[in-house]
Amino acid sequence: MCDQKLETIEHLLIQSSYSRQVWLEVLSTRALGSFSPSSSDGLRSWWERTLLSWPIVFRKSFRGIILLTLCSLWLERNRRIFHDRSLPERQLLKDIDEERKRWTTVGLLRE
Repeated sequence: MCDQKLETIEHLLIQSSYSRQVWLEVLSTRALGSFSPSSSDGLRSWWERTLLSWPIVFRKSFRGIILLTLCSLWLERNRRIFHDRSLPERQLLKDIDEERKRWTTVGLLRE
């Protein structure tokens, strides 16, 4: 997403400046900005460390937010690769919020 030759899954989903900004915004709107991944985090280690810091009763919703954001970032990557189009961060964040509302409506997430 930032035109680097080596696009690892970690780089695409949590380490690139674009994805880190998306994470910061998604988590900050829920007062969770301190859980945003850093540029040196690995996906698995960040996921495990973040989930373990939550009480079990909140983990399902938090996992849902993580999965929704990961999926949205992956779809944005595909949009750029296969359709030669890209969304500004603000539009992707709006799309994530709209999808979050749908997930909440069908019971995949709790507020």
